[in-house]
This record gives sequence, structure tokens and C-alpha cells, in this order.
Amino acid sequence: MVAKRADAAGVAERVERKSLSVTLHYRADPRREQVVREWAAEEAARTGLHLTEARKAVELRPPIHRDKGTALVEAAAGLAAVCFLGDDRGDLAAFDALDRLAYEGVHTARIAVRSPEMPSDLERRADVIVDGPAAAVAVLRALVAAAPAR
Repeated sequence: MVAKRADAAGVAERVERKSLSVTLHYRADPRREQVVREWAAEEAARTGLHLTEARKAVELRPPIHRDKGTALVEAAAGLAAVCFLGDDRGDLAAFDALDRLAYEGVHTARIAVRSPEMPSDLERRADVIVDGPAAAVAVLRALVAAAPAR
């Protein structure tokens, strides 16, 4: 319903429906930032949804603890090594999860993908920083090539 209301209101350049959240983008049209933020704040107050910052966007999510970190921990169950590539504020939760996994003995790698909008916290916490999506793909290809055959 929130996504439909956002579409109907025409506040965001793009309304992205995710499994548990709705992201309102203003990246391609920065002039919409204030309108998007105000509409999202009003919607959060009206519905009880939580408002979170994203890269050139805002997200409205239900008041449950579910983020990239909880998803990463679930996906990593039973693995000896885990890496995560991130480029925005929402990826800090995954870096936090990697910290917990490393404490439990899992080999981890925090990879930041550099962009003009990348938060300094992500860059500061990264083990490796790559320059943009093409370099991120190159890292993933190298990891696949180095993995033992199954």
C-alpha cells in the first residue's frame, strides 16, 4: 500500500518495492530530495514504519530487525569464509555481521565499492576498497577462479 501511495503521489523518481521495504529514489532528480524526505517522514509517522537513509533515496520498513546483516548471517550459516561487497550506508549492517562472524572464527572480507556517494564509515571499515562496479565484478571473478573445485 505504501508503494501504491508513493506512486500515486508522484513524489519519487522511482519507487522500488522490496520484500520488506519500499525505497523512494531521487538519484536522477536531486530536486525531489526534500519532497521525498517530507513525504516519507509523514508516511512513517502515519503508519509506524521506520524511515532509514539509503544512497540518494530513503526506505520505509516495518519495525522489525531485518537488514542486510541478518540476511548475511543466515546466508553464511555453516560457511568457513564469507565476503560482502557494499557501497552504501545500508551495507554497514552487513559489515557489522562480518565482525560477529569473524569473532566466531569465520574468515571474512569487507569490500567497499567506491562511488561518489559511498559513506566514509564504509570506506573506513573496509578491508579492501575497489573502484566502482567493474572492479567489484573483477574481484568476484578472481574469488571464483581461486575457489577449490567441487
